[in-house]
Amino acid sequence: MAYAGLGWAAVGALVWVGFAFFGGPRAVPGMKGSSIAFRLMILPGVALLWPLVLLRWARWSKAAAAGTTP
Repeated sequence: MAYAGLGWAAVGALVWVGFAFFGGPRAVPGMKGSSIAFRLMILPGVALLWPLVLLRWARWSKAAAAGTTP
């Protein structure tokens, strides 16, 4: 059971790195120019809720590519 929690947290940390530094600033207009402190503050939430973050990230990316808002 403990290994499942560690796996969940590890995947969440990888999603956080991708979202906080690469995908988020492109997909979410409010994240452009955000500080490292903000990006560290969202780490626990992204690590815990990474499946939802991936779904929203996909929607934001599609909407940004189409030039609309989600």
